[in-house]
Amino acid sequence: MAGFSGAFLIQNKVDNGSYWNSIHVVDAGRIGRGGMCQYKLTTTILISVSPSDSELKLGTESTTRITGSLVRQNDRECKISSQDSSSSIGSQHIVNIGKFIEDVETEMRKEMDSLYIQKTKNVVNMIRKDTMKPTQGQ
Repeated sequence: MAGFSGAFLIQNKVDNGSYWNSIHVVDAGRIGRGGMCQYKLTTTILISVSPSDSELKLGTESTTRITGSLVRQNDRECKISSQDSSSSIGSQHIVNIGKFIEDVETEMRKEMDSLYIQKTKNVVNMIRKDTMKPTQGQ
């Protein structure tokens, strides 16, 4: 079976306008010796976070919307049993690609939460503390 490419698009929207969209582009190489197939995955995550309606009712005059993107490229080699029919080989590709996408997106979600979102929260909280302090002469 010759190599192929494909794209998988996932869109997650929240009622308040926040979203998490992911774009996965995969290249599957030819099945080589030993039944191994090389997969190359490029993943882009687009995220936008807005305050919820309950947060907006707290009396804040302005809102902050945080948006960003994260791109990662990964390679993985998986076994394909070439003794099966071509439809079964196609099913094996789908399973391999599905697991690959799931693993990469989970890792990116953890990275984004632990690094980017937590760091942004810390910066915003520092800014709020600085603006809440009384200035000299008050």
